[in-house]
Amino acid sequence: MKYSNPFKTGSVYISQTYHSGGDNKYAVDFGSKPVGSSVYAMADGVIDATNSKAGSYCRLAVNNSDQKIYYVHVYKYLPQGTKVKKGQKICEVAPKSLNGGYAPHLHLGLQGNYKLMDYMDRSVVFRTNYPGITKEWFKNGNFNWDLHEDLSYSNAPSYKGGDGLEILNQMNIRDANFKDIGDAAKGSVCKVLSFYKSNGEDDYYHVEFADTTGYMADTAFNEKTQKEITNLDGSEPVNECEELRKQVAALELKLQDIEKELEKKDTEIERLKKYENFYNELSKCLVVKEV
Repeated sequence: MKYSNPFKTGSVYISQTYHSGGDNKYAVDFGSKPVGSSVYAMADGVIDATNSKAGSYCRLAVNNSDQKIYYVHVYKYLPQGTKVKKGQKICEVAPKSLNGGYAPHLHLGLQGNYKLMDYMDRSVVFRTNYPGITKEWFKNGNFNWDLHEDLSYSNAPSYKGGDGLEILNQMNIRDANFKDIGDAAKGSVCKVLSFYKSNGEDDYYHVEFADTTGYMADTAFNEKTQKEITNLDGSEPVNECEELRKQVAALELKLQDIEKELEKKDTEIERLKKYENFYNELSKCLVVKEV
């Protein structure tokens, strides 16, 4: 889940990159919009704080996330406690007389050490009129996304139990004690059993392959699929029932061959019995003649 354009449409002009200090040190200033320009919710959430002092701001507590977005130097914001949807208007760019004495602009940031640009939707077009910012954050005239991480603001798991996942890049699989048990090959397919919240740095999914189960980190190296699950190495699983059916079919063919051989032997036995009867009758005749 990524944050959308705070102005909803058009290019967003950066007037200051990350700030050097304070509680909002990884905030960014956007200075292209005039006083009264509409500002929109960048995600679903609730307006959990407003303040006409401290530069005049409202704060959006984001659903399914521990992040809060600070919209600073704004006014005409929605009342505290208002639930909003992404793309809904929540405030306007404030004039200098109401924004703490600054030239009109939108100061946008997250709390703590969250860096705003790591969570922005990469379809948003950023521009700047400042040579220093161009040198720092742009490359060949375009915003340089390579300088920023590509993260999701959502704490909610991306997948649920029963979802099929295709592995897009080789992934390490761990056992219940988080010891390595092997690598899932690129192109292999597993089924999600459940979401597992770890005590470490990463969250994991409990997943099932045809030949093993294990825990796989929640990363971008997989996508949902309707494909059948495979073995860990990507090979097709052996269907035990199908294998048994094949074995039974082979045995039935072998049995038919044996029955045909038995029929041949029965025919040969009948023929030999006829010869035996003929021989016995002949022997009786010879004995009578001698007498």
